[in-house]
Amino acid sequence: MYNKITLSFIIVVLSIANNIGQQCQDFNLIFQPYPLCSGDQIYMSADYFNNSGITVTDTTFKWSIDNVEVSEKYFFDTTFYNLTNSDLVLSFNFRGEAEAGSCVFDSTFVVVVSPAPQIDFTLTDVLCSGEYNGVIEFSLDSNVTLYDQFGSISLTSPIENLSAGNYNYSLQGNYTNITCFSDTMITITEPAPFTMPNNIVTQNDNCAQGTGKIVFTGLSGGTKPYLFFDTSNPMSPYSTFNDSIIVGLGQGPHFVNLVDDNGCVFQITNATNGIVVNTFNNQKPETPIYNESYKVCEGGTLFLYDKEPSNSNLPHYYFFPSGQLNNRITVDGEVSLTSVEASQDSVLVRAVGKIGAPNSGCLSDIYRIDLIQEFCLLEDSLSNKVTTNAFSPNGDLLENATFKIDLDLLSEGEDNIVTIYNRWGDIVFKKENYNNTDVVWHGDNLSGDSMPEGTYFYTLEIPNKEFTTSGWVYLDR
Repeated sequence: MYNKITLSFIIVVLSIANNIGQQCQDFNLIFQPYPLCSGDQIYMSADYFNNSGITVTDTTFKWSIDNVEVSEKYFFDTTFYNLTNSDLVLSFNFRGEAEAGSCVFDSTFVVVVSPAPQIDFTLTDVLCSGEYNGVIEFSLDSNVTLYDQFGSISLTSPIENLSAGNYNYSLQGNYTNITCFSDTMITITEPAPFTMPNNIVTQNDNCAQGTGKIVFTGLSGGTKPYLFFDTSNPMSPYSTFNDSIIVGLGQGPHFVNLVDDNGCVFQITNATNGIVVNTFNNQKPETPIYNESYKVCEGGTLFLYDKEPSNSNLPHYYFFPSGQLNNRITVDGEVSLTSVEASQDSVLVRAVGKIGAPNSGCLSDIYRIDLIQEFCLLEDSLSNKVTTNAFSPNGDLLENATFKIDLDLLSEGEDNIVTIYNRWGDIVFKKENYNNTDVVWHGDNLSGDSMPEGTYFYTLEIPNKEFTTSGWVYLDR
């Protein structure tokens, strides 16, 4: 609200001889200082009467504030604003000129503009749809009074137990010789109400391993993210994939309540009809077989393979207990860990049944592999020079008819041990003091029989340097 104030200036006639001997009407402005509220509009006008008492319409009136001219006409109007906490004092000047400037009158007065009450508040919206826990808390000065929307009931802050909606309030500031008002409308909001899902789909728990799922479509309302609880166990939430899918479920009926981010509870299933997840007892894969622990040089990579023959063509999950790395999945039981992955304390692995197979959707037991990172005397750049990647005993690869290591890695007379494995981890060749000439692998096994074409794995140990490295080599027939 604002006040519009109209002033009429009273002109008193004085007889003064001008410089050309004519009588003229002098101006006399009668005005008493008065206060305004910030945002109030002021309107002022003036008249000039000649010696015959007739209003002269072409008289010039000049209006200025603090000696800065703001208008030149017979009236003046403006709106004053004061957003500070103290009164604003303005010096207002008026000049009247008549008879082509032969009569001039100046007058000065002041206007005091009091600030409108400041509206500062904090707002707490309704947490759950349909509740009455909204709060509005005002920050009020000692001279400000808070009223309801009708201006009739004085209120205290905070205002509590509000439902969603629009609320109008008036603040009354009591200043010297004037009372000023500020009005505001504040909106309390609430979350949308929960809606039942329009469809619920379940996925069976294969192999009784807690792989069942419940998928909701069309579930909305409240404040996300959602948590889902069994009604009989409200302190332990279900595992979820997102705000619509519950995972890790076993066989049986599930009675589900939703709890949103504000703690609002929504009952999805009633007390008698749960959501049923069935179980198919498929045959789970065998537990993977790896070495219990592996040593790896700092900054080095590591090759792992599952020695369980029945898992050779099954996908494998590799995941790290620290949770800082992404899970890995391979199409079979072989994986090359990056230097970051190989530097972890351990890695967990399990085989996964293939779709369409008797073990479809089933998981093997988890196998834990300890990873031991250690300082190696040989740098990685040397380790990468350990061996050739392929050789051919029948001469197809003329430059590599045998498996060779880089003898530059060895000091004179230094012992070494080279061991060759097949893909199942069986030792097919092992020799001490490997020298690339008479102590060398030609592609045969421990009995002297030729091994089939394929990928093999090796380890090279230099005992006195406490150095071990591993890798793969391809035997071409």
